[in-house]
Amino acid sequence: MRRALDVLRFLATSGPHGWALKDIVAAADLSKGTAHRLLAALMADDQVEQEPSTRRYRLRVDFLGLRPDLDWYEPLRRLVEPILRELADELGDTVFLSVRTGFAALCIACELGGFPIRSFPYHEGERRPLGVGASGLAMLSALDQETVTRILQFNRGRLRAHQNFSPQELQTLVDRTRRRGYSVIDGLIVPGMVAIGIAFDDPSRRPTLSLSVAGIADRLPRSRWPEIVAALHRARESIDKVVRADLRHAGTHRPGLRRIRG
Repeated sequence: MRRALDVLRFLATSGPHGWALKDIVAAADLSKGTAHRLLAALMADDQVEQEPSTRRYRLRVDFLGLRPDLDWYEPLRRLVEPILRELADELGDTVFLSVRTGFAALCIACELGGFPIRSFPYHEGERRPLGVGASGLAMLSALDQETVTRILQFNRGRLRAHQNFSPQELQTLVDRTRRRGYSVIDGLIVPGMVAIGIAFDDPSRRPTLSLSVAGIADRLPRSRWPEIVAALHRARESIDKVVRADLRHAGTHRPGLRRIRG
């Protein structure tokens, strides 16, 4: 317990940039293996997260009692902006990158497609209970069932503000998403609007990122879903490559992001 508290105290000094593993090892006087185990336990308890583009550790803003803002994720936003732009141009519809922050999903980047219908109920900086919307549903569905049950119970009161997303309805959507391998929100938030999403693992194999696309139902018919999902996965691979390249440029070599499989 004392060693875990030492790690938390040290991480509290880092702000949004976090600390590298070697810094934590030195500051807390731990072996690398012990530091890894402590950090894994703290991440499993949603107290610590690993920034996807730098692999540095930091306290979750939820643990700090703060609401995350876009500046917290600026390094990742800069890396993926060209990929999101290319994806929006390819599909013609609006694409989103979201992150899991505790028991919520936060939209950190959005690129408008060329189709003129551009009014969406999800915007950069918006935070929703995990599971409400294609991005959050993809990340929620990738978690183990024990964690899903805990999140649905925790968010029960918040979900009352979101029609069609009661804990029972969300569990049904989670089961459906797991069977498909991707999430679909078809008219549940705005009638006539469809959104499709996939999730990514962070370095500790926890679903932390999601890509999604949204548009009117006529633009995203069921016949297009395989094409859209394939495009989302290609964009995921591109994100993986730029993250790897950025890490190599920084003199660090670690595994890139992993795809969530349904």
